[in-house]
This record gives sequence, structure tokens and C-alpha cells, in this order.
Amino acid sequence: MAVDTDWAGRLFKASGTFTKSEKEIADYIRQFPHEAAFLSLKELCQKKGISKPTAIEFYKKLEYSNYQDFRAGMMSFYEHHIDSYKASSRIFNKISSFSELISAAIETDIKALNLFARQFSENELKHAAEKILKANTVYLLGPGTGFYPAHYLYQRLKRYKLNVQLVAENSTNVVDLLFPASSKDLLITFMYMNDTKSVIKILNSVKDSGIEIITVTGTVDPGLSEASDKMFYVNRGDIEFKNSMAVPMNFANLLLLAVEFAGGKTLKENLKKLEDRRNEFRKC
Repeated sequence: MAVDTDWAGRLFKASGTFTKSEKEIADYIRQFPHEAAFLSLKELCQKKGISKPTAIEFYKKLEYSNYQDFRAGMMSFYEHHIDSYKASSRIFNKISSFSELISAAIETDIKALNLFARQFSENELKHAAEKILKANTVYLLGPGTGFYPAHYLYQRLKRYKLNVQLVAENSTNVVDLLFPASSKDLLITFMYMNDTKSVIKILNSVKDSGIEIITVTGTVDPGLSEASDKMFYVNRGDIEFKNSMAVPMNFANLLLLAVEFAGGKTLKENLKKLEDRRNEFRKC
């Protein structure tokens, strides 16, 4: 995706040196970028109950020479979250009925999808589709609401006669399910939870198998990026419409179509055989 990753790179590089207070600043910015991006240095210190020297030391560890550059880097990385927040706030101020709520929800999803379309890379989509086709087994991990796009791909990819395994993040046997993974396999993770620690732990636990890891997320987390071979930043939509999974589900469907397109005649023949079998079953 066309996302400025400079901020994430700086954050990851410096994260090992953070004090407790500095880690709290980083966590606050990640969770509330629409607030943090508009705070002055004084306001940030008051918000987090820290001293000015602590805040200065934090942004210097990220190799910013002044607070203005630090905030500009933050805004550049989180701009889609920030724009979404302002747009949805304006919409909610206008809502006074359920009919208006329906229109507003559809409008925000359309805006999010249009933004997604402008960001998307054709080469990245092609690469991901080819990886799916070449993998011996495609493992799909979907914790929380990420289960929906993961399960959707799990159901649909099987129709192409691809070997697919759905992994439940809260399952007691998640390690067992991923144990057979090798360098010939692929793990696709849909990550849409605030707490990334458990998922990062899972991804790191299988890295020594050589499996390639693709993560689809709207969460900015250096640890998640480091644990993955490829990241797709796919936001859920406007911040105030957090329950919408329109964009991630659209991405899953787009990925499915890309696989079928890249798979060509063989995959189309498999779909035809499946339809023939369905027709025979209905006659019984």
C-alpha cells in the first residue's frame, strides 16, 4: 500500500531503548492518533502527565530534531486515520434519525473504499495472488473481527482445490495447527485488534519454519511489521464507524479474484467441476 512507513521505521528502531514513560507515549499515539496529532508539546505533556524533557527525549530517540518535525511525521503516517476521524465526526453531528444513520454509514464506507482504491498497488496484489497459488498450504489466521475475512478466504479458496487451513487465534492448539508449516507454505493474518502482543507471539513462533507471512491490518505496530514478511495496511474505515469491516472484506474478495485471475484456466476448470458436482447433488 502507498503508506509512508518512515514513522514506523523510526519507532521500531528506537523501541528497544524506550523508558516506561516513553513506551506509554508511543502506545497513546498508536491508539489515539487523531488526538495526538493536534496536541502541542505542552498539551502532550499534560495529557500523559510527563515532563517536557521526557517528551523531548522521546522524539529525539526517533531522530527528530524538533517537535514540529516529530508531529509532521506522525501526521503523515496516520493521515488516513486522522482524516477519517474528522469526516465521521462531521457526519455524526448531522445525524438525527435512523434513515440518516443508514445513509451516513454507507457514505463513510464508500469514502473508505475509494481511499483504499487510490492507495492500492497492482504489483502487490499480483505478488500476493502468486504466493497463494504457489504455497503448499495457505494458513489463515483471523483473531477477533479478523476472523470474518480469514474465514471468507478459507471457504472460497478451497473451491479452487487449494490446500487451506483456518487457524483460530484463541484456540488452545494454535501451535499444533501451525507446527507443520514450512518454507513452502504461506500464512495470511488479518489483524484488527488493539492488542497485538498475542498475534506477534504466534507469528514469531513460526518464523523459524521459513513460512512466508503476509499480514493485513489497519493497526500500526512496529513489532507486527517486524514479525511479517509483507504488510498490507487496510483500514477498517472511519474511526467512528469501528464496526464496519467493508474495506477488509473487500480486500479479501479482491485477493480471491486476483487468485482466480492469476490461476487462469486451471482454476476456472476447478470451479466448473464444483458447479457440476453441485448440480448432480441437487438431482439426488
